[in-house]
Amino acid sequence: MKIKIFFVLLLFIVTKQGFSQNLKIGLQATETYDNIVKFKYNREYKSIGDSIYITTYKIYANGSGAHLFNVIAKHYKKRKEINVICELVEGGMFADLGKVDVQLPYDSPNLQPYGKKGMARAMNGSITPNYCLTQFVSGKFENVNVIEIQENENRQIYFLLDEVKKSK
Repeated sequence: MKIKIFFVLLLFIVTKQGFSQNLKIGLQATETYDNIVKFKYNREYKSIGDSIYITTYKIYANGSGAHLFNVIAKHYKKRKEINVICELVEGGMFADLGKVDVQLPYDSPNLQPYGKKGMARAMNGSITPNYCLTQFVSGKFENVNVIEIQENENRQIYFLLDEVKKSK
């Protein structure tokens, strides 16, 4: 019995260390990049059948490491649409106010970054991050990475996640 408990604890410790090693560094920026804060996140790819591909980002608080936000990108291959949401994990009665939920239809997939500029970028130009910017992970055109997304409709704060990949 003691050996089983030891192996379970050992498995838990190894799993926990593997998880913390997979965290990536992202940036949280204001509308004009004048205030930038680093945070940690992890990204997970999965699929449902052969036509729905999901990329989930878990964003953790700087310092405490608490899981604060989820960014979920769903690619509906048959419908030729990408849906990206940014949601507060804890929820609450006001969590859906200003929740970012973006639909990005496309005609034909390619490896170039794709998304919506948003009102702030339209007014300020390239000094402001995009409202939502995505890019396919590979030429299979299945999962997508989220490069930039606004945290909330009511706040001019953006998450800068994966870097733009150069297409070959």
